Amino acid sequence: MLAQLTDSLAMTLTWGHLDGQYDVFTVNDNVIDPVTLAESILVRDLSGTGFGAGDDGVSDTFDVSLIHTASLSSGADIVSQIGLSRYDSSYNTLLNVPSSLAPAYNLVDGRITWNFADGATSLTLWGTNLLDKDYIVGMLHQGGDLEVGGVDFSLGMIADYWGQPRRLGLEWRKNF
Repeated sequence: MLAQLTDSLAMTLTWGHLDGQYDVFTVNDNVIDPVTLAESILVRDLSGTGFGAGDDGVSDTFDVSLIHTASLSSGADIVSQIGLSRYDSSYNTLLNVPSSLAPAYNLVDGRITWNFADGATSLTLWGTNLLDKDYIVGMLHQGGDLEVGGVDFSLGMIADYWGQPRRLGLEWRKNF
């Protein structure tokens, strides 16, 4: 949603909401007996399992940004934008194992653009994750499901995939 607050100030707002579960979901797991090394297929019914949601069973994301435009007497303008994005906690396993929960996080991004009077040239200074927040965007969790011979959810391997650190940049554009 874009709302024009004044001639020079606008606001954008987006929101996403996830509160879902699988209606029908089966998984075929290859299981190997550690003594006989015999392989078998175990069919697990995970119907009714929630997906992706955080601690309370739902997951929300939102972004709010303010955009200010200042017109200059030369015919150029300067557009500044600051935005806050929020991402709820989420599980990274089929069974929502507690050790696979990635915590919620907020990010602040911004940019300032000088649009030259020629209408074809711009110079932008931009930054993402301005507060240099450490956050997890994904996870590989191999803790061992008990149903297929795993010993304990807390055992095994967990690999966190971290989001981008603070990044700053300068961009020059020329339309021909």
